[in-house]
Amino acid sequence: MLLIIGLLCWVDPYLVSHQSGTIAPPYLREYDYISIAGYYFNPKEKLPEIPAELTGASNYFLIHLKGPIYDGMKQTMESYGVKLIQYIPFNAFITKMDETKKVMIENLSFVNWVGYYEPAFKLSTCFNTIKNENQIRVQIFYDEDEYLVKNKLMNLGCEILEVVVDQFVKIITVRTDLGNLSKIARLSEVMYLEPYLEPVLFNNLAQWVTQTWKQANRRIWRKGILGQGQVVSTADTGILTSHDMICLETRQFLSRLGVIIQPIEK
Repeated sequence: MLLIIGLLCWVDPYLVSHQSGTIAPPYLREYDYISIAGYYFNPKEKLPEIPAELTGASNYFLIHLKGPIYDGMKQTMESYGVKLIQYIPFNAFITKMDETKKVMIENLSFVNWVGYYEPAFKLSTCFNTIKNENQIRVQIFYDEDEYLVKNKLMNLGCEILEVVVDQFVKIITVRTDLGNLSKIARLSEVMYLEPYLEPVLFNNLAQWVTQTWKQANRRIWRKGILGQGQVVSTADTGILTSHDMICLETRQFLSRLGVIIQPIEK
């Protein structure tokens, strides 16, 4: 009885110290570095060598913090009106602010370095290996006007293929010569550039897995059951049988439409 009471009363000292803020996570060497678009650098030691055509000032910056990052750090920066847009390893953020706010942020004790979000940082490393792709996906910062950017891209000679705007991203797909990359990257509204790649079917040779679990044995297909005109769904065990998708009422309704839900005994 005493042992049970002792176990119930014992609390992990790590959790107590962590929750009370008295423990600091260990320092990691990576905390001093920024890794972005193929560049890996310690901003306090040496900035990366970037081609002149891929440099340029804007209201978008990288803020590198003295890691690890705590919520209080982010809240402090946001209280100055700084917009934190995306995390960048290690302990850095893409942000939006003006030069006045930049000076204030640089003076915060937990800030290690502030620099421009250079056009070079917007380029996918896929461009290093894909040399003949002339379709490019242009992601713009969500607060920017996609119609304005579309016009700027057209003025650069880009053919607009698609404009996608949803609750998360704004992406404009264009056809253009890769020689235009640096000009597109220098548009301040642009956040990221990557080549458009035609979707490729993967795992298209694994039908045997769900048919017989024997390599190259597709017994169901050999029987002429190919699935034309049928919609089939499979689900693994652990199903909640009262769920709306498979409850009795749903099965009865679907059966009237010619849809049958049948559990399979193994």
